[in-house]
Amino acid sequence: MDYDCTELVKSMLGKRGIKLEDIKGIDPDLLEKTVPQPEGGNYTSYTYLKKSEKFRKICLGKGGNDIEGYGYAGTIFSDEKYDLPIFAYDIREMRGRILIVLDIKPVLQTPEYKKKYIEPLKPLFDSYNDMTATPLKSTWTAEFRSGYGIHCITEMKNEGRVKEVFLKHLDLYLDFAEKAEPVSVETRDAIKKFMEHYTEVYKEKDPGAVHTVKLFGKDWAERHLSILF
Repeated sequence: MDYDCTELVKSMLGKRGIKLEDIKGIDPDLLEKTVPQPEGGNYTSYTYLKKSEKFRKICLGKGGNDIEGYGYAGTIFSDEKYDLPIFAYDIREMRGRILIVLDIKPVLQTPEYKKKYIEPLKPLFDSYNDMTATPLKSTWTAEFRSGYGIHCITEMKNEGRVKEVFLKHLDLYLDFAEKAEPVSVETRDAIKKFMEHYTEVYKEKDPGAVHTVKLFGKDWAERHLSILF
């Protein structure tokens, strides 16, 4: 792919004038680390971590090398004072095609919440649904999906449209953030309970952890996983 998803997000945040802050106490080796691959060549993991007034954590990951290319995965989590959904993506070139997992995932399931944050996703889903001729099977992540995310493997000819739909989802998410107002303590408690479940499930079942352990070793992989949520 001829674009860097991490840089696209950073650029969009800058254009929106969102003031970012470092997250303190993170070991530098968790933000950038290079190791040799068993099959030859090096593999570098880059992790961009920031926070802002409305985002508790902006975590943008990039892994690979300049020869074979990079895969991109990231999440943006709401600050606890707000009810923003989770912006999440995993986009990578894979055997001459593009894998795209892109969603704005709800943290509550009330009708009011779905109307506010989930129904606005439907027009985007309908506009790009033709790319999903090879959908990804529903997995353990199904309980967290919005129902209008893009989860598929698409052809390289759609590379430009993948970038387009990625930016449109991000733009919509940042629109949500601009309008977000602090929520009640009761709502915060409900979201906190959901996030504890979400984090537990991802730490237990995310298959990417196996790949990370293989490349970087168990100790680094566990420490790295701890900063992602």
